Amino acid sequence: MKMKFLSLILIAFMVSCKSQKTNTSKSEPLASGDYQVVNLDGENISEEGVSLHIDLEKNTISGFSGCNNFSAELKTDENSIETGGAIATLKHCEGKMDIERSFLDNLENATAYHLENEELSLLDKKGKTLIKATLMQSKLRNGTYKVLTVGGESADDKEATFEINTEQNRISGTTGCNTFGNEFEVNGDKIEMSLARVTKMYCEGKMEFERDFLKNFSRAEAFGYKKDVLELKSAEGNILISAELVK
Repeated sequence: MKMKFLSLILIAFMVSCKSQKTNTSKSEPLASGDYQVVNLDGENISEEGVSLHIDLEKNTISGFSGCNNFSAELKTDENSIETGGAIATLKHCEGKMDIERSFLDNLENATAYHLENEELSLLDKKGKTLIKATLMQSKLRNGTYKVLTVGGESADDKEATFEINTEQNRISGTTGCNTFGNEFEVNGDKIEMSLARVTKMYCEGKMEFERDFLKNFSRAEAFGYKKDVLELKSAEGNILISAELVK
C-alpha cells in the first residue's frame, strides 16, 4: 500500500514537471513587437503592467519590469535566445520590487523561446517556462487621449490632451498651455513624428512641463497599447509618454 502511494506521488510529480515545460520544436519565428507579460513562474501577473518590446533589427529587448524601464541586448538563433544583463532605471516602487527582480532574473536565465498564436514563452535550459507574454496589436487608434505620464512622471493634473486622426496622419492637442499639431508616419509599431507646430502663449507654472512633453513627444519612435493606454516609446523602448484613450 505504501509503495502504491509513493508511486502515485511520483506520477503526479512527473506530470507537474511536464506541464511546466514547453515544446519549442513547433515554434513560429520570433516576431518584433510589444508583448504584455501575463505569467511569471506560473503566477498570473497580467495586472502588473510588465511588458517586453522586441526589436530584431536592432537586436534589443526592452520594456517595463513593474517599476523601472529596462533594456538589454538580444541574440537569437532558431529557437534559442540570449539576453545580456539588463540596464534598468533606478526607481523604487513599494510592493513592486519582488516581481521586478524575479522578472529580470528570469529574463536573463531564458535560453529558448516558443511563439505560437501570438503567445510567447521564454524557457530555461531545462525547458521550464519562466515567462509568458502575449503579442499586443500595434494599430494606432483614432480618438482623444488624456496624457497620464511624461518621462515616467505623473501628468494627471496637467490637462494635456491630444487627438489622433489616422486618416490624415495628424496629431493635434494641448500641452495644458499651448496648442500643437504635427504629422506622423506609421510602419508596424514604428512611428515617425514631424516637427510640432506650437502656439506661443506663456502660462505661469506650466512651461517646464510643456518643454518636457514636447521634447519626449518628438523623440517617440515606437508605440504600443496596454488596453486603452497608448505608450509612445524611444528607440530603446523606454516609455516617453503614456496617454489613455478617453473617446
